[in-house]
Amino acid sequence: MRKRPQAEGKQDNRKWELFERLVAAIHHAESQGARVVWNDKINKDQFDVTVRFQYGLYEYLTVIECKDHRRPVVKEKIDAFVTKSGRAKANKAVMVSANGYQEGSLEVAKDEKIELYTLTQLNRIPEEILSARFTPGLHLRNIVIHSSEPKCSIELPKETNILTYIVRNCLFQRDT
Repeated sequence: MRKRPQAEGKQDNRKWELFERLVAAIHHAESQGARVVWNDKINKDQFDVTVRFQYGLYEYLTVIECKDHRRPVVKEKIDAFVTKSGRAKANKAVMVSANGYQEGSLEVAKDEKIELYTLTQLNRIPEEILSARFTPGLHLRNIVIHSSEPKCSIELPKETNILTYIVRNCLFQRDT
């Protein structure tokens, strides 16, 4: 298991790890036939989540950076991720934040074609979110997140009440 240095504005416990694992689980549930890896390494760069899939004759790579900071993500973090995802030759780069993005970050992400999402815990689903495109439920079970590190797989809890809590109390939304 990797250790993370304490970043400014970042939670000091291991909450970030659950955040990353939840993002990986969401992608695993939604990515039929894709290989989703938590804590993957490409060349010398570490990525929180990677999604690889083949469509026809071509292979595609999506890299995902998770930011569980107390404050909105700053422009410099987006700039760094642009460079890192470029080195990995990713087809798509995605950033997921727990607290949104600063205005300058949104502009850089749009210019560099980085997709931004916010994943937040909800105590109650606001009525304005409920619409024809809203999926009222998602049943997750037997989710294992594989790491690029040998023998480093994480199985999410099988107890339906825990998974139900995670799904009911999180919102995954696109910001750009």
